[in-house]
Amino acid sequence: MSSLALPAARPLTLRWPRAAAVLPGLLAAIAAAAACLHPSLDSDLGWHLRTGQLILATHQVPRTDPFSHTRLGAPWVDNEWLWESGVAALHALAGPLALIAANALLGSLAIGLIYLTLRRRAVPVLLSAAGSCLALINLVPYADVRPGMVGVLCSAAFVLILDQHRRSGQWRWLLALAPIEVLWANSHGSYVLGLVLCGIYAVASLWERREWRRLQTWAALCAGLLTVTLLNPIGFDLLKFTVGASRLTFNREFVQAWMAPNFHQPGSLPLLITLLLSLALPLFRPASRLPKTEGLLLVVCTLATLQSQEFLPLYAVVAAPLVAQMLQSDSWMPASWQPSPLQTAALLLSGAVLMLVPLNTLAPDRYQQTIEKTFPARAVDYIEQHQLPGPMWNDFNWGGYLLTALPRLPVLVDSRTEMYGDEFLHEYMDAATGRLPAQQALDRYAVKLVLLEPRSTLATELRGSPVWQQVYQDELAVVFTRSGN
Repeated sequence: MSSLALPAARPLTLRWPRAAAVLPGLLAAIAAAAACLHPSLDSDLGWHLRTGQLILATHQVPRTDPFSHTRLGAPWVDNEWLWESGVAALHALAGPLALIAANALLGSLAIGLIYLTLRRRAVPVLLSAAGSCLALINLVPYADVRPGMVGVLCSAAFVLILDQHRRSGQWRWLLALAPIEVLWANSHGSYVLGLVLCGIYAVASLWERREWRRLQTWAALCAGLLTVTLLNPIGFDLLKFTVGASRLTFNREFVQAWMAPNFHQPGSLPLLITLLLSLALPLFRPASRLPKTEGLLLVVCTLATLQSQEFLPLYAVVAAPLVAQMLQSDSWMPASWQPSPLQTAALLLSGAVLMLVPLNTLAPDRYQQTIEKTFPARAVDYIEQHQLPGPMWNDFNWGGYLLTALPRLPVLVDSRTEMYGDEFLHEYMDAATGRLPAQQALDRYAVKLVLLEPRSTLATELRGSPVWQQVYQDELAVVFTRSGN
């Protein structure tokens, strides 16, 4: 009797998927999302949200100021209309938590793109994750709900695409830059950094390869990107607005974001450490010196950030991760890393903890407490309860908040500095800081209501004036009304 020969049974083995090796990068992206899960404390969010609501209601981008009583009807360029419209739609759909969640997604995607860029540069997995986290640490002070986070994501996308072109030599990759630049130009004024990044890669390409015939191609790319920035509601005026905004002396003198970093402040410590590492490594470890493209990126981003904190997001996205690339020649760092199931479980658990911990700050009570510690929410409640009339004089840093918290009263000033102009803003600051008597400015704008910080110079002046009566004060704000009103 014949028998059927069957193949010998093979022992069942489980192979851990190689995809688990990307978990450090995933954890860095989760950490970025977690870092953004907190109450939004950016004072500009108020006027952005109010503008987005106006755009959705009228189906057009405003061209003149509708929010202040000092510049009402003055020409205004709203270059961030697309982000504002999205923010207003999300807020109407699910409230402020939707804005925070969307911002966390932007931060997470940006860090993920940074990780992919480092991996494309053959940086080991663990170092790529470390470089992404270094970028995140530098980005955290900026990572609030603001249109600049679109610029962060676009910067990371530009670097990844330009790096992909550099390695593949295929120009088709660069076609993806055009729609990104259009999105960027309609969301935030940092869109010019897309042109700067293309210029840096162009110079580095000509420097490395000496192929001057590529000059025309790079020039055509930059010209094309400049052209697509004109696909916005105001056309060429966007470029004029961007140049004009950079020339405002008030911004450089009084707006912290436009000033050079102050390394005496604790918030500048991540930037200081990253700068020192990027300078020390090439000096003491010659093997850690960067290729020409990355070296040029590091130099340009460093010089720009030392001049103005407006370039800190660019530094975080482009320059900070280069420290990890400098370290990739060290023999102690494995070129590849395959986590065990236990390590994978530990990483996933860490990611879950990272996401759960900050959620406590978003509980309604904790959220409101955080807002009240930063903005004059209780003073606003008092003004509304007593229906105090305007016109109002308000603190510069509270203008944006008041546009949504107190929409009944137009503001005197807010952070749309390009619309107010140098002359008005310096006049306001002279009155607010006591350089000139404030009563003349208060009379000029027929102010009946004043909302200030209790320890401000102007508040001290009004306490000694018979014209003004203090009607409310807490630890954050004080309210004055004209006597007899």
